[in-house]
Amino acid sequence: MSSESRQQAVIEAVRQWQTRLLQLDRRNALLYFAMGKRGVALRVIEADALLEQLAASRSGLAFAYAERARVGSGELFDVPSDTEHEAPEPQVRVRPGDLNTDLAPLELQKRLGGLSKRNRVWQEEQGLNVLFIVLGFLRWVDEDQEPACSPILLVPCDLTRESPRDPYILVGEESDDPVVNPTLRHKLATAAGITLPEFGDETIAEYLAAVERLVADRENWSVENSIVVATFPFSKLAMWEDLDLMALTGVTHPLVRRLAGDADARVEEPVDRAVAIPKDNVGLQGAKLDDLLDVRDQHTVVDADFSQLRAIELARSGANLVIHGPPGTGKSQTIANIVATLLAEGRRVLFVSEKTAALDVVKRRLTEVGLGAFCLDLHSDRGRKTSVYAQLRAALDQPPADLQEFPYERLVARRDHLNSIVRALHEVRQPLGLSVFAVHGRVAAIGDVLRLNIVVHDVSSLDANRLRCIQDAVRRIADRAMEFREHHTSRWRSLGPTGPSPRLADAVRNDLTQVRTAVDATVHAVGIAATVCGVVSPRTLLEVTQLVCLLTHLKNAQGGVPAQWLEPGGLARMIHEK
Repeated sequence: MSSESRQQAVIEAVRQWQTRLLQLDRRNALLYFAMGKRGVALRVIEADALLEQLAASRSGLAFAYAERARVGSGELFDVPSDTEHEAPEPQVRVRPGDLNTDLAPLELQKRLGGLSKRNRVWQEEQGLNVLFIVLGFLRWVDEDQEPACSPILLVPCDLTRESPRDPYILVGEESDDPVVNPTLRHKLATAAGITLPEFGDETIAEYLAAVERLVADRENWSVENSIVVATFPFSKLAMWEDLDLMALTGVTHPLVRRLAGDADARVEEPVDRAVAIPKDNVGLQGAKLDDLLDVRDQHTVVDADFSQLRAIELARSGANLVIHGPPGTGKSQTIANIVATLLAEGRRVLFVSEKTAALDVVKRRLTEVGLGAFCLDLHSDRGRKTSVYAQLRAALDQPPADLQEFPYERLVARRDHLNSIVRALHEVRQPLGLSVFAVHGRVAAIGDVLRLNIVVHDVSSLDANRLRCIQDAVRRIADRAMEFREHHTSRWRSLGPTGPSPRLADAVRNDLTQVRTAVDATVHAVGIAATVCGVVSPRTLLEVTQLVCLLTHLKNAQGGVPAQWLEPGGLARMIHEK
């Protein structure tokens, strides 16, 4: 296969990826748009004039603002209803705006609020603007002979307001050039054999007229010159545009070509890697990775375990890899460390994500360690010119870092000391043939298992063979669980528990109850002894110890304790005589 044929096959695969991204059923508002409460229609304005006004206005174009009139304010009052059952219509004071609609003032304000909220949610979660000005609609009939209404041209926009007591402002995006609806374009090309032209230097009216001529011979097909502000929450549109650009400019990267099915595209691992990192974690337990990595070559800025260090080193060497794991396992930490490591080597990094939160977490981690000035944030509205200029200015104004000599020798010594502890834990010891780490791991794994009183004699002489025999016996008992529990005629019945086998929590609770009972009895006995000796009842363990010493001296006294000491009032008389 020639290189041209292979390139064409890759482009075909990219086009198939685009098709899979597009949702072509009636749930897609880009194909089947129903006004309802989804949008706001503008009236008495030409599309080209609207775009000119948006481009010329720095603050945007305002909608009418409706303010409820206060009853008794002397300005406007509620008007009583004609019938007793109908609620009175509230009186409002309307502040005219730059844009006119067919909606009542309060309904307009409510609908604009809903559009603004939906757009804000998408921007915060995925960094996507889903609010557009629709310029023209195509009314057509799909392959199922069902009527459809689809936007033709889309212009990204935004709705802003300074406060709840201010009107909504329609603002055009910086790149406010109209875009032909890509979903409609693909649908018409595949289902109806109609190719919508690209939008060029013509006016909106001229383009819509060209589309109307294109569908003139179709029955029940027409172009509607209306303008609507609506949301189209279609998150894959940006990816579709990226793939379209890829197909137009060609695909040369071997990884993309291989994913597209080009078997001749080889993704070779780098051969000049400084460190040979194993393909898996086998043989790296016990701090073995530190023997392969020089601490002077590590530039991690947040905590990383050995599996994360291995991933960082693989990414640093140019290997292609996938890092996966459940939430909270340190993926964002690993990404931040990879970025910091490559920055330290003077390399550039492109970090992309569908979710804004993922980008923000990594950016925050890098900012916290002083690397925020090296990050150019181009996601969502932060990719606008003003934001880009501000970030570049902040990076240029960043004062130079105060470079100090790092005490590598002390770090190496401390790492070696910690590694010696880890390696001691992983050292296989005889006679069991297990490491302390492995034994603790097994104990932790059975922490919630019922406790059985199986006595193992001569534990000090326990070796690997005897341990294996004990485990086999326990395994055979476990394999006959039902017989062990329920069959009273089983030969295993002698191993049955004589009473309930409490779990660890129950055992601890029973032990604490016994300890508390013993302590209460001890406190009572100590109090009686103190009363007999005529001293204050002890409150601390030291005082109890002193009382015990006193009683011991009295017990060991030659000739015993004089009888008059034990008579009532004897102690008081001795104190008085003294």
